[in-house]
Order: sequence, then structure tokens, then C-alpha cells
Amino acid sequence: MIVYFAGCMATYRLPEIAEATIKVLKHAGVDFKLLGEDEWCCGSVALRTGYQDQAEEMARHNVEALKEAGADRVVTACAGCFRTLALDYPKILGEELPFEVVHFPTLLKELIEEGRIEFP
Repeated sequence: MIVYFAGCMATYRLPEIAEATIKVLKHAGVDFKLLGEDEWCCGSVALRTGYQDQAEEMARHNVEALKEAGADRVVTACAGCFRTLALDYPKILGEELPFEVVHFPTLLKELIEEGRIEFP
């Protein structure tokens, strides 16, 4: 199951990013879920400003929420969330994630190559 992790920026400051991402996923027929209220901030800012304990709490919560959602692939359009989930979470938690983390442009490339998105 693909889970779209919108992130704080797309959720609160630039919702048009989340709206556009969801529109593309739906147009391509991608079966995906959103975490909704179970999605917390990825913790990127906390981690990079010295709040390690808070970042770890956010990481643990998000990984558990993603597991409960049945994620085998997590897609995010936010570069900060991508880096934090893909690279920082395994270090913070001391274990590999039970799902793949994919930046949205990578998924978009796959969808184009599969012919699920075409341009006139």
C-alpha cells in the first residue's frame, strides 16, 4: 500500500502542493492512503535544531502510524520529509524502515514510464 506523507509545508503553508500531488496520484489510478491526523511533522526542523528527543518521538509515532496504515511504500513531495524519513529515521531509530520511502518526482517518472501519465 502506498501512503502519501504530505508533510507540514504542504499541509499547512502550501496546500496546493498536497492538492496537486493527490490529483496526479488519482489521475494515474494510484491506490494510496493518507494518514490524516495520524501524520505528525516528520521532525526535520527539530532534528536539525538540536531537539533530538522530540525528533525521535515524531519518528517513532510516524513509523508506527505508517505501519498501521499498511504502508510498503511512502511517497512524499517534500524534499525535507524525504531526507528525514529515508535517511534520518533509520539512524534515529537504529533500524531499517519496514517500507520504502520515495520522493514524488521518482514516482512520477515511474508512472510516466508505465504509461499511466501521458502528455499531449
